Amino acid sequence: MFDPETGLIEDVAMWDRPLVDIVRFNPGAGVYPIAGVPADVAETWSVAPGFACPVNHETRLPFEGPLRYLLSLHDRGKYNAQTNRAYAYGMKPGLEALVLEGRPYEYLDDDVVTTVVNSLAQGMGRLGRPITGGTIECYVQALSRCADYTNSIGMTAIDIDTDAHVARGWGMASMLDADGGRIDTSLLRTHMIRPLHKDTVNRIEALLLMDPRRWRRDGPSSRPGVSFSNGYRNGLRLIENLGIMVEEVMHHTITDPNELFQFPILRTKGADYRTAFVFGRDILRWQRYAAHERKDCVQEARDIHGSNWDEPPELLVNGLASGEH
Repeated sequence: MFDPETGLIEDVAMWDRPLVDIVRFNPGAGVYPIAGVPADVAETWSVAPGFACPVNHETRLPFEGPLRYLLSLHDRGKYNAQTNRAYAYGMKPGLEALVLEGRPYEYLDDDVVTTVVNSLAQGMGRLGRPITGGTIECYVQALSRCADYTNSIGMTAIDIDTDAHVARGWGMASMLDADGGRIDTSLLRTHMIRPLHKDTVNRIEALLLMDPRRWRRDGPSSRPGVSFSNGYRNGLRLIENLGIMVEEVMHHTITDPNELFQFPILRTKGADYRTAFVFGRDILRWQRYAAHERKDCVQEARDIHGSNWDEPPELLVNGLASGEH
């Protein structure tokens, strides 16, 4: 339970607490939801209800630099809870490293950020998954923006090589390509592999009414529904790159539609393998699609892209060699 007076989490043992914590700047925010704060009270607060900032865990005092930066977002009318929380957590690893070295915020430098990036690159998130390059980049950019602001108001003179740290977070030696241009890190982001929320699944499934059993020649394709039915559990964006073999699908005899079957699959954009678990009911749909509709999808693609277009004959889910249809 969060104690608004001390900012401490009572259920966490002292030795498990980090050196740096993110707490609500206004103690009242731990008691009242923003919507429930009386207008006359909210008007007297110097910061918005629920405002968060990084503080030293032991002293409970805020780090002056980040606090100034977060306050500046509020003063300029750019404050919102989600943005502020992202910046606060983004600054946390760097400030924790400063505490470990006994440095004040003004002594944030490349050595500290290098320590942070290396630690994050070898670490795990709360779900036990490796921390992605995109997440590390967000941490680095949050620290950099904070330093830029405190530099601009004459409070600090911090010089951080942001590009070098971002590159290190992505596992690269440099953020510049062979032509000297800056690499677009959005092209490096990994595929989404987490399951979708059930409400999202239901909303999308409602739009995919066609089923192979109801498919008619020259009618709408059932392929989106066939891919989605299993794809949302394996990760929608990853399923686009899975090599599901037709022969693996067609040789199964399904007696229980709720039984799970394992498929060893090759990610066609890499050399690594993984296993997909597919319900028997989805295999039945794949079999109907492969036996009746698949050849018409290929013909439609040829009508669009030319008679030389073809899809790998052995693949089922990722048969779109051109990636255009």
